[in-house]
Amino acid sequence: MPLWRTFVADRIVLAFILFWILFIYLLRPDGPIGWQDEKLFDGGWWIDTSAHLISGIVGGCNIIYIIRRYVLHGIFRISGFPFLVIITIGAMGGFAFLWEYGELIHDMTLVDPCRNPLLIAQKAKLDTWIDWSLTGIIGPLLASIGYKIRDMWYERYYPEGHLKEFHAELKSDIRHIGIKIDMLRKRHGHHHVRPILRMFQKTLRHFKKHPPT
Repeated sequence: MPLWRTFVADRIVLAFILFWILFIYLLRPDGPIGWQDEKLFDGGWWIDTSAHLISGIVGGCNIIYIIRRYVLHGIFRISGFPFLVIITIGAMGGFAFLWEYGELIHDMTLVDPCRNPLLIAQKAKLDTWIDWSLTGIIGPLLASIGYKIRDMWYERYYPEGHLKEFHAELKSDIRHIGIKIDMLRKRHGHHHVRPILRMFQKTLRHFKKHPPT
């Protein structure tokens, strides 16, 4: 099945898409609650700042879900919580940087601050740093913590479902790592395979620690 059809059939992905459509509609520059005030800490500024935090949280959830569901199914279980945080913050931090850079270009090329002060995207350096921190660090960090809490809650109250999910992810990882080992061995020889083998051994230890029932 093509990837786009898989996404369309996934209700969680559809919910994310609908959220972003509504989010962009409401917060676009000329939208119902778009850019409103030109000063820091005014009412409209707080709305915009809250939107940056929300986008960081939801964007982090998007990244975690897509990686966990479609890319590397059990990678967060094997590599641990620090890896989850690094991946999520790294991706959202890069996105936030590009977003703030786009706002800078917008202000430099499209806006006359004397005539249209309300259309200035970046109110000050402090505003830029706050927006980047909320979107690229704090938001995805909260998303990572939320994922970890959800996983612990699911394990405690639905142990059978959690164990089934855990084994499915481990099996997927074993297949993925096996394919990777074969590719590296054919292309570069055995010495390039050692890091992957260590990861493979770690996966097997997880599987032995929690064997299928």
